[in-house]
Amino acid sequence: KYANHVHNLTEEREASSHSCEEENKELRNVVKELQPRQEVRIKEIEEMLYKEGLSEIALSSPSEQIIYLLVERSTLLRKLETGDPKPESQRCMTSNLQKGLA
Repeated sequence: KYANHVHNLTEEREASSHSCEEENKELRNVVKELQPRQEVRIKEIEEMLYKEGLSEIALSSPSEQIIYLLVERSTLLRKLETGDPKPESQRCMTSNLQKGLA
C-alpha cells in the first residue's frame, strides 16, 4: 500500500513537471513572438523623440520618458496658468535679439 502511494505521487509529480515544461515552452514562444514587435515600437518611439528634439530622453527607459514628458507638460500648464505665453527658449531668443539690436 505504501509503495503504491509513493508510485502514485511520483507519477503525479512527473505529470506536473511535464505540464510545467509544456507551459514554459509555450511562454517562450509567446516571448519570441512579442520581442521583435516590442523592439520595433521602441525604435519608433526613439525616432519620434529624436525628430522632436528630445534626444536626451530617446534612449531612456519608457518610464523615464513618461516622467520627463509629464514634468514638461506640468511646467507648460503652469506657464499657461501664470500667463507666460512664451516658452523659456523663446524668451531667451527674444532677449538675445533685443540685446543684438540695442
